[in-house]
Amino acid sequence: MWNFCKLSFNLILLLYFAFIYLGLFSMQSEFNSNNELFRFLLSLVIVQINIIMLLNILLLQRSMRLTCLNLFVIAWICAIFICIILTSGARFLKDLNYVLLWPLTYCYSFLLFKRGILSTSKVVGIMTVLCVYSMILFGVFFTDKANENLGIISIEGMNQIFYALLFIPWIYLNEKKEVQNVILFILLIIVFVSMKRSALMSFSVIYLFSFLFNRNGSKCPKFLLRISLAFVVLLAAYLFVDSYLDGGVTERLERVEDDGGSGRTDIWMAVWHNILNSSVSEILIGHGHNTVIMSKTLSGVPLSAHNDFLEILYDYGFFLFLLFIVFSFLLWKKLFFLYKNRSPYFFSYLSSLVLFFTMTNLSHLILYPSYIVFLSFLWGMVEAKTSV
Repeated sequence: MWNFCKLSFNLILLLYFAFIYLGLFSMQSEFNSNNELFRFLLSLVIVQINIIMLLNILLLQRSMRLTCLNLFVIAWICAIFICIILTSGARFLKDLNYVLLWPLTYCYSFLLFKRGILSTSKVVGIMTVLCVYSMILFGVFFTDKANENLGIISIEGMNQIFYALLFIPWIYLNEKKEVQNVILFILLIIVFVSMKRSALMSFSVIYLFSFLFNRNGSKCPKFLLRISLAFVVLLAAYLFVDSYLDGGVTERLERVEDDGGSGRTDIWMAVWHNILNSSVSEILIGHGHNTVIMSKTLSGVPLSAHNDFLEILYDYGFFLFLLFIVFSFLLWKKLFFLYKNRSPYFFSYLSSLVLFFTMTNLSHLILYPSYIVFLSFLWGMVEAKTSV
């Protein structure tokens, strides 16, 4: 059984290289004529990953005690399954394929580490390679040649940055400081290049925290000096990239007051208006997966809610909304447990929750499994390593 699980993990790893590649390409929905093909291939990859993980979970779960966080993930799986059955209709299998990826990833990770099949150092090394791979692909998208080949009109607000950014918690677990520092510096540059304000906010907060805390949560000596140094590094990177892009970063940041954060406030008000005008059954069980986008809430444009709490309330209803709030609370509770016990996973977990908090409130995380899976794999590992 152990050999089967190790072989399965290696197969999933290969699939994740395809997963990231196809995910990056499929995001060019406005400009890429082959977008539907990429999305179809991505769905096939996710199906294979889900099936392999489910087989492993069934093999490994026997006589396993569940933690409180695990129970809520299982409750989420059951609730989302019922919600999809009731609301998705002919899209049932397609929607289920996407929504189950991150909770299955959490359960799979927890069981692999709890059974001792994987080591932290091995997985950190793999995640580091995937991070570098994501940054290389981002660089390909950024170049003029790639823009011409894909028909991308503008690089402003490139969402592809999140594939690399969401590996940050894993990078902070890397024992090789030189590797860690080089990757974080390159990430800092490409975050500015991407001109995604939520990405810049997340990275800056994590980077500043890294000068304040050690890995286990103890405070760094001379932290005021270290924080000052962090500000200098961030400012230098900002000036360098802004100069390279002819003031594009400054212009993008200055527009936040004019566009309400890329029109987020207008989107939130439109989604909230639709929630208030929903029937009782729609409020309880939702309108169905991805229906904020499909309903073209704002001026006929297919946009997500740019807030996971609103997205979940509209798509999946009040019961799953409550589960999501409890799940978020349990993640923060786990962070305080790690801090109290000076766990070596503290800072990595903290950085994952900074990303989680920023993206769930200002962007979208739950809606896109290609984003959250790398965080859920980390949460599963930490839960396995630190639970009694």
